[in-house]
Amino acid sequence: MRNSVSIGDGLFKTTDGGVSWNQQTAPGLNADVKGVSMINSNTGWVSAGDNYNGFIYKTINGGEDWIDQTPPANSEIFDIQMFDENNGYLCGNLMIKKTTDGGSNWENIPNPFPANCWISLKFTSPLVGYVSTFFGTIKTTDGGQNWSYKLTPNLLLNTALGNSRIFALSADTLYAASMQSGILKYTSQNPIGITH
Repeated sequence: MRNSVSIGDGLFKTTDGGVSWNQQTAPGLNADVKGVSMINSNTGWVSAGDNYNGFIYKTINGGEDWIDQTPPANSEIFDIQMFDENNGYLCGNLMIKKTTDGGSNWENIPNPFPANCWISLKFTSPLVGYVSTFFGTIKTTDGGQNWSYKLTPNLLLNTALGNSRIFALSADTLYAASMQSGILKYTSQNPIGITH
């Protein structure tokens, strides 16, 4: 099952390859759904929110029930990615967080620009990942202990908040999709740079 992202009102589930969709219900899932991360057909997490309030919900039975795992002192959450039942990341307004216990607790990860609104993230492994905002994209190779921001360009410039996503297929190749800029590709190998 792939990690997927859905932006809009509510969360929907398909079991027939997209022919039909059923809306999932839980407090907060009627708000804008920002990110979805499923690790199998039963277990997954959703980030949702509106008006600067964010929520994290977890299901272990394919969306029949949802457990609120919203971090305390929370603000808007834009994206989430889980690797297994315990380990994952989220990003949002003024924060990047990490969990090692399935979302029961979320630890703040220091980053070089703590006053930014982080709108999208994609990790290629539990250690290597990218997080983007309007000013640019930062990269970690050690699970968020250190970040580089000179190597990756601004892929989400002038994009609508929450309407953009980044996708990384490897540690060296990154894609960005936004309503304003279309689809962009960045590679840190030769030739270095952005292509449309």
